Amino acid sequence: MKNINAVELECNLLRVNLTTGAITSELLAEEVVRDFIGGAGLGAKLLYDEVKPGVEAFDPENRLIITTGLVTGTNVPGAAMFNVCTKGPLTDLAASAQANGYFGFRLKQAGYSTLIIEGKSNDWKYLVIGDDKAELKDAEHLAGRNTFETEKIIKDEIGVKKSSVMTIGVGAENLVRYANIQCDEGHFAASNGPGAVMGSKKLKGIAVFGEYKIVPARPEEFRDSVKELVQTILNAPPAIGLSQFGTGMLIPIAYRIGYLPTKNLSEYNWSENVIYDAVAMKKNPAFEFRKNSCYACTIGHCRDMIFKEGKYEGMVVDEPEYEGWQAFSGLIGVTDIAESAMLNRLNDELGLDLKEIGYTLAWAIECYEKGFITKEDTDGLELKWGNVNAIRQLMMKIAYRKGFGNKLAEGVMRASKMFGGPAEECAVYCKRGAAPHIHDPRGNYSVALGQLISENGSIYGAADRSPNPEFGYNEPLSFTESVAHPVLLARGVPKTAFLDCYMMCNFVAVSLPQMMKCLNALTGWEMTVEDAMRVGRRMAAIARSFNLRQGATAEDDNLSKRLLDPVKDGPNEGKALGPIIVEAKRKYYKEMGWNEETSYPLPETLKDLNLEYVIADLYNSNYAI
Repeated sequence: MKNINAVELECNLLRVNLTTGAITSELLAEEVVRDFIGGAGLGAKLLYDEVKPGVEAFDPENRLIITTGLVTGTNVPGAAMFNVCTKGPLTDLAASAQANGYFGFRLKQAGYSTLIIEGKSNDWKYLVIGDDKAELKDAEHLAGRNTFETEKIIKDEIGVKKSSVMTIGVGAENLVRYANIQCDEGHFAASNGPGAVMGSKKLKGIAVFGEYKIVPARPEEFRDSVKELVQTILNAPPAIGLSQFGTGMLIPIAYRIGYLPTKNLSEYNWSENVIYDAVAMKKNPAFEFRKNSCYACTIGHCRDMIFKEGKYEGMVVDEPEYEGWQAFSGLIGVTDIAESAMLNRLNDELGLDLKEIGYTLAWAIECYEKGFITKEDTDGLELKWGNVNAIRQLMMKIAYRKGFGNKLAEGVMRASKMFGGPAEECAVYCKRGAAPHIHDPRGNYSVALGQLISENGSIYGAADRSPNPEFGYNEPLSFTESVAHPVLLARGVPKTAFLDCYMMCNFVAVSLPQMMKCLNALTGWEMTVEDAMRVGRRMAAIARSFNLRQGATAEDDNLSKRLLDPVKDGPNEGKALGPIIVEAKRKYYKEMGWNEETSYPLPETLKDLNLEYVIADLYNSNYAI
């Protein structure tokens, strides 16, 4: 093993130019690492610096930026994450997506914390990083292979057992706007189409391995801090439930509060939610579940799912997460556990974001059921709720951009606009075209607003719903309270943003003070929780500034008509986001230190966050307000 300290390793960057074939090592300044820590923060900083206004998502000048965190590759629990930043093809704005598994850890073992992929190859390539060298290899023989096949072939070709491989599927090859990036047989960086950008560059995969080992600055203190954090995690209620049942345990809970999306948010009632309850599913003799954990995992909620009977008997697939179960069950009307799991598996093989394809399929089915789309439009497919065979065929058409699938490959917003009229009104999306997470955000204003103001296509921030005398609430805040939520969301964004910089699995990020103790012992720094909040605010400000330079406006912080209209039935009947949006945005912008009308971070805010160079870009150029 080759010992290296965490800060030195976090400064190591590898740049790959696919146009020229040049591969160069660079060093980040330590002050940049301190300001952004790593992960999504560092990715946003590099994206701002390197992707200039006017560069399109599929332009060779766009960057695919892969970052890790300072703790990635250590034994800090949940320190397996990596982040992918790019200009996303769904929104034409920033994209930032995370995944777990082993890739982040293996990249650190290879001696790098950050990869910047630029340019475009003429032929399909894959990148190999290890043994203190990096090289591009021919990947023409991998074209047309699915994500898992590609991973296996690359691993066999490099011949390194302790390696990790990141791949794309045929969806990305065909530039489906919501194609994702897969690694380690079932972990995905998905939001806002990073896989499509990777496909546009003709990069089929990245393999990483090596022998670097991170040595803490204060080893004994680091060891004790990690032990303390592990105990806190194991005693926390989320860890107990997730370890036993996985995220599927959330399905009946979400249903009870009106948070579970059913049939494209067109109705509430879905009695079949009980069979998808993970507690019940684990007792179902038709299936067996086996833990398959990420690197440095303390709770082990990921599992393999083994079919014990039926037409899929003997098959082993990744057990879908909560969002995967719901995307391929209630959202599209499927009520068979095995078929939902296999649709999820097909989607993983094709390499598509389950959020976008879930809402795209649901939109198409609702429109077909209501006569807004005809059988002639669907190439003869009978798009009825729960018609698994038709859904499977349509997913293949989308991935290969064939017929009706070519339109749906553009994402739900663009597809709906092609048909217009009542079909367009059925579409569920946020911002400039990214589908929300597989929730019904109309039942949780924190989530709805978090999607609306998101800089990267995913949920941004979370409001603390604890009793708050400042706002006159002596009981926990209602999920649909509209006065305090925007302010509390703005106060929660710095923490959420910092966690995306720290790169620790959200399921175990239960104590920020203890996380900071681990970070300080690892690096030798003395950062406080308030310092961490400044990092989060800095990340939010530079991500917003990137989007503003790319042409975004405050008007883009919006939701589709389906999300703004009143809820028709269920626990949240009559609740509507439409009347509160304008004032909610103003409150959020003000609390963030941004202009209440335009969302531009104020010069004094940028100066306070050491982002003075951004002031000139926003206020002394063609993008000035």
